[in-house]
Amino acid sequence: MSYYIYNKQGKHEGPYDEEQLRSMLKAGRLDKDELVSQNGLSSWSPIHLVLEARRSPNSSHQEEKKYRLLAQDGTQTGPFDISTLRDMLRQGKAQPSDYFWTEGMDNWEPIHHLIKNTDEPDFRENSSFPPPPVNNHSFDVEEVDKKAKKGLGWFVMAYVTASHFMTQAEIKGNDTMSVVGLLLFLGLMIYVLMKLYEAWKYIQPLSCLIPSREPIPSPEKAVGFLFIPLFNFYWAFTAWPGLLERAQKMANHLNMKNIVFHPRYALGYVIAFIIDGLSAFIPAQPLWLSYAIGIPEAILLYYTFVEIKKVLIVFGGKNMENNTD
Repeated sequence: MSYYIYNKQGKHEGPYDEEQLRSMLKAGRLDKDELVSQNGLSSWSPIHLVLEARRSPNSSHQEEKKYRLLAQDGTQTGPFDISTLRDMLRQGKAQPSDYFWTEGMDNWEPIHHLIKNTDEPDFRENSSFPPPPVNNHSFDVEEVDKKAKKGLGWFVMAYVTASHFMTQAEIKGNDTMSVVGLLLFLGLMIYVLMKLYEAWKYIQPLSCLIPSREPIPSPEKAVGFLFIPLFNFYWAFTAWPGLLERAQKMANHLNMKNIVFHPRYALGYVIAFIIDGLSAFIPAQPLWLSYAIGIPEAILLYYTFVEIKKVLIVFGGKNMENNTD
């Protein structure tokens, strides 16, 4: 059987046989997520799934694996073995457009990538699948906004207090005030980053429902890379506005037409954050400049935090009645 490769540079290569693919993968000439097509006729699937599916169905390695299932409405079930997944597909309990994940995979993949390449004739020849079901989730937009802003008065007060302590410490040369202000500020940012991590934890598995060749960062990478000096200036655009852009695409995909996220707040915050970081290199920075940068940055951070809380409410299954966080 011949295989054609569609690499990450958008170029086609081939044909290759199965042994050539395995050798190229082992030698590092191919990435396990490169896309391949059988005979140039079937749909494109990640190479590691195609080669794994080509193993004997009775292989103990394959039978031992357990897979989690992600439906189009975001519901996760499992783990199941591959024979159970086949039965669920035949019985209509799962759809070929659903997604699966197993240990060792970086992202969720469409289940038909795993099943259609086996010796099961029902799936081998079928490369066209029905569109995802329409999601009937509806939200009261005003209630979502109200809930997202609820309880953030303390956040504003704490930020203003931290800024005041640090500014006064600079004017008076008081180290104690500087330490108190810095600790307050660090506490606030740790809390915000915890919420950012939580939001990515909900968005990351659902992002696979949106067709894209862009890598989807894990929650750990999304937040962890923000601590890498200099690189964090670049990564901030992925971690903050990138989250809200993905959330909006997911809302559109799930037919949540009344839900709108605003990545521009996060984009503005990132730009202000970068300017603030670079201004630290200005010797004897005037006080007016600190205010000119710090005030817009604080306002944009507040609205960015509101948007993150909206993500948690919409995709995190937060109860609109009981969530007071």
